Amino acid sequence: MKNINIQSQMKRGPYLKENRKKPDCFKLFSVNIRNCKMQQAIDSIIQHAKQRKAANFAFVNADCLNKVWSQSWYQVVLAKMQEVYADGIGVKLAAKMSGVEIADNVNGTDLFPMLCQQAAEQGLKLFFLGASAEVVETCAKKMEDRFPELDIVGIQHGYFEEKYSASIIKRINSSHADIVVIAFGAPLQEFWMNHYRDKIQTAVCIGVGGCFDFYSGRISRAPLWLRKLSLEWLWRLIQEPQRMWQRYIIGNPLFLYRAWKLAHD
Repeated sequence: MKNINIQSQMKRGPYLKENRKKPDCFKLFSVNIRNCKMQQAIDSIIQHAKQRKAANFAFVNADCLNKVWSQSWYQVVLAKMQEVYADGIGVKLAAKMSGVEIADNVNGTDLFPMLCQQAAEQGLKLFFLGASAEVVETCAKKMEDRFPELDIVGIQHGYFEEKYSASIIKRINSSHADIVVIAFGAPLQEFWMNHYRDKIQTAVCIGVGGCFDFYSGRISRAPLWLRKLSLEWLWRLIQEPQRMWQRYIIGNPLFLYRAWKLAHD
């Protein structure tokens, strides 16, 4: 795929749409990001699963890239992913500052049910790992109700001590799952899937953050019109102000400042 470093490819007037590039891949905060449509991301995941090609997939939003800024190990882990996708309005604005147009908002929450549908149609087996026991169980049940042909071969909550990772991986391997959907939250999920990649026989691991909470019904999603405006973060802030205020009220402006500074260095 064509790859450009957006910090080194500045053009005059990058904010103008006609001056922005749409590369297949670009760098932001030293992270390689695949620039594609949602369906292209799903096709890539499904293809790797069907061909039994070991691969890890991740998403990065403004909060993730703020963590990359201060935690260099996270950038190293993301560099080992098969593909990393651009999630959210913050990444879109940061890319825009440096003359890159994002093809689509490829986020784990929207991708998850589409992936389940494709897996059901393709006869691929899924294992859900993460969230609380009640949440992951409810999420799995709702996905099976929604897609009757979906084969979820195992579930496991995410609140376990590290010493239990080996036994959980043994369960995953015994299930013969094609795709493990991991919902620990970033960057823990990316660290875990990368750390145990050689031990997990499943073809594909993908980190989806807190999406089990949404599809279990524990947390409601923003109205569609708000999602289309890429403002679901505002809905999350209103729902969980004490937990989310630092990420959004402090983190988002800090991220955009860092992106602007990089684009103008």
